[in-house]
Amino acid sequence: MSTKIKTITLEDLQPWENPGDGWYNIERWGEHPQQTADGKKYVQVIDDEAVRAIVEAGVPEEGLLTDVEHVSVAVTGPRDSRAYGWVRELAALPTAEGLQLCARIEWTPLGLPLVRDRIYKHFSTVYSVELCADLGGGRLRPLQLVGLALTNQPNNPGQRPITNSQAAPLNDNTNQQDNNMEELKKIAAKLGLPEDAGLDQILATLDALMAAEQEAAEAEAETLLNSENLPDLTPEEKKDLKEELLTNREMGIKMINLLANRKGGGTSGGAPKYARPGYRRETQATRGGKGMGTDRGQLLVNTARDIQAQEKAAGRACSFWKAKNLAKIRMGQK
Repeated sequence: MSTKIKTITLEDLQPWENPGDGWYNIERWGEHPQQTADGKKYVQVIDDEAVRAIVEAGVPEEGLLTDVEHVSVAVTGPRDSRAYGWVRELAALPTAEGLQLCARIEWTPLGLPLVRDRIYKHFSTVYSVELCADLGGGRLRPLQLVGLALTNQPNNPGQRPITNSQAAPLNDNTNQQDNNMEELKKIAAKLGLPEDAGLDQILATLDALMAAEQEAAEAEAETLLNSENLPDLTPEEKKDLKEELLTNREMGIKMINLLANRKGGGTSGGAPKYARPGYRRETQATRGGKGMGTDRGQLLVNTARDIQAQEKAAGRACSFWKAKNLAKIRMGQK
């Protein structure tokens, strides 16, 4: 008996002409030849069972990060861990071909213009080999979505584009590449480039802008971390906090407040700088009467460290932020 999963209709998908937060078709049903970075070939099977399993597995409570061209997990070159969108929920779209995988996405100010201005028109999904069912004969069925990216060259051609001048059917097998010269001219104009700028020049300009934004964001994160008195902050905790500041600034500041208050620490005024009136982004999450309180916060930090140590001893990667979320569950916090 098949597990009942959430389904949507074509009417639930975001409109072609003006997409925003909402549902998108992110993967095409069918069998798709793939090749790993080391040259190994296999077939990715996206059938009804795969879609059911992926939807049932869902996404993390904090959402699944959506980047561009998989730069958040880049093997070579600089990584960019900023969120261009967050996948909040998964669902299946029944069609004559089969169940199509869909995601409800909330765009960030970085990602929304890239979609609305048609700079990126497709999605590229990420699955882990460890989270696939081996069907034999080099065929793997994904069971969980672990990443999503905006791209113009999807691995699985034929998927429904994010935006398009004409509504293409879901089973269109043509390779949907952004080769419309009029659209390239519009993109070039928005970037301050001449109309005859080629795709390589446009992409190079976008890369330069992204690199500059990433450098500025990292510099700000370093400033935020160094502005508090955190003498016992380990390099690993600092790295995790910096990552959190880059992807979710508000929650990163809350964690800085929490760590600054442990063992009676924090700034000379008795409260982290971010909890003081007049600072650009004030937060009171760790002050008495609001939030967990210092003693509760210290217990949360200690529990998170224990969980992190246990996970690493078992050979599993576990950031301090992930361990903190697991600690909250263990302690019965929402």
